[in-house]
Amino acid sequence: MLRLSILICVYNVEKDLFIQCLDSIYSSTLKDYEVIVVDDGSGVNYLDLVDKYKFDYVKLENNTGTLHARSVAIMRAKAPLVCFVDADDIVSFDYLEALMQRQEETDADIVLNDWAFFTKNVKYYCEKDSTINSNLDLHHDEILWKYFSQRGLEHSYYVLWNKVYKMDLLKSVINEINKLDVNEKIIYAEDVLINYFAFKFASRLANVHLGYYFYRVHYSQQSNVQDDTKLSMQIKNVAKVFLYIEKDLKKSNLYDTHKDDFISWITFVYSSQCSIAEKRKNIDLINLIKASYPVERLSYTRKINSPIYNKHVLLPNNLNEIDKILNKIYYSNNQVVVYCKKTGYAYKQLCGMIDILKKHNIILTHNKRTKAEFVMPKEKIKLVHKIIHNYFIYRLGVKLFPKGSKIRQRLKSKF
Repeated sequence: MLRLSILICVYNVEKDLFIQCLDSIYSSTLKDYEVIVVDDGSGVNYLDLVDKYKFDYVKLENNTGTLHARSVAIMRAKAPLVCFVDADDIVSFDYLEALMQRQEETDADIVLNDWAFFTKNVKYYCEKDSTINSNLDLHHDEILWKYFSQRGLEHSYYVLWNKVYKMDLLKSVINEINKLDVNEKIIYAEDVLINYFAFKFASRLANVHLGYYFYRVHYSQQSNVQDDTKLSMQIKNVAKVFLYIEKDLKKSNLYDTHKDDFISWITFVYSSQCSIAEKRKNIDLINLIKASYPVERLSYTRKINSPIYNKHVLLPNNLNEIDKILNKIYYSNNQVVVYCKKTGYAYKQLCGMIDILKKHNIILTHNKRTKAEFVMPKEKIKLVHKIIHNYFIYRLGVKLFPKGSKIRQRLKSKF
């Protein structure tokens, strides 16, 4: 029985990155799924890559924007549950199975899993992110309250890629978005709009902590707005999405309930964009920002750094080596003994796997006997990364090299 539809929208993503994405899904412990790839008018032909895995491939004639591409993917999906994976990201082998099991346990409309940043040199998660450091089980009005109460500071609530959704919920969302009569091409912040309606209609939201969605940070990604043209499009799209949300809030008589949080969120985004435009000394961008937002209601502040992302916890450089052993344990047919130090990534994954493996009649134990069937390798983290991601050094770097500065971008590309 088909349990999950995995939706991937791709637009001019490097083939090597896309192959890594598809490989990570194909290597997943979850097997009863379909993958639907919607190519939003790329200048690259991905059909040969997708055919290798026998995934469904849809090529749109023109570049219609991410919102439309996601709508096409949703309406094509056949499974009762849906998740999104960006074409340049990867998932750990146990990520999808954990999402599915948690959804089956709770019958939640939305389930979130843990995620981490994935750069050229290092992987790390943000310890203060509440979707990672707390257990969520929200119902009805609590869900939309959580969406607005974050005020834009935790993007893990607004993105599509760290969640699984009920298909019926997403189809209701698409119907509501169609009523908005969106005429412009929405490339940025479409996930904010989709999640607004999803959180509004959902009856229950839960989360799980097993496996990671690895969000890749690289220069050519669509959300990277170092280019002024991209930033200009982002400003227009984000402002328009806020306008759509505000319109629906007022129509639903929910505006007064969420007004303060909503205005704070818009102010945060407005201030972030103004700060970047000022650093670039681009008067046209500054004027565009002021014209796009209701500035009479907003108070510009330069204190725009979210504390959520200040504390980084590094994942081991030899993560793939550890995951290969964890994968072998997952597919073991008999009781296994694992030697694992009681700290760090491997221990966390094993503790989570104990519950998932019950349905396979596998009992996991871990002790210090050297005759263990599986000995987990020592986690390796380079000293330079430990220094760079140290909390105090990071905070000093934010002060010395503010967001949007050219030297900050050079340092990030180097390290």
